[in-house]
Amino acid sequence: MEGITGKAGVRFSGKQYADLANSVKLNAFASIFLELGYAFSREFLLTFKVDNLLNRKNYIWQNYQENPFEMTAGVSFQW
Repeated sequence: MEGITGKAGVRFSGKQYADLANSVKLNAFASIFLELGYAFSREFLLTFKVDNLLNRKNYIWQNYQENPFEMTAGVSFQW
């Protein structure tokens, strides 16, 4: 199947504990992403993804921050 594909969305993380003792809580957060792809054929696909579009400093564990604004590109070939 040839053509352009696209996907946009929000990944939501609710309130959670940030340590093994369950004594430190993290705030809930949302991270926006955008993903595009172009299929030249059924076998060959180019992809591009942007994550954390607003570049927020979200913490997913104590002193461990989620990736900042991130762009990823890829090539997929299947036979």
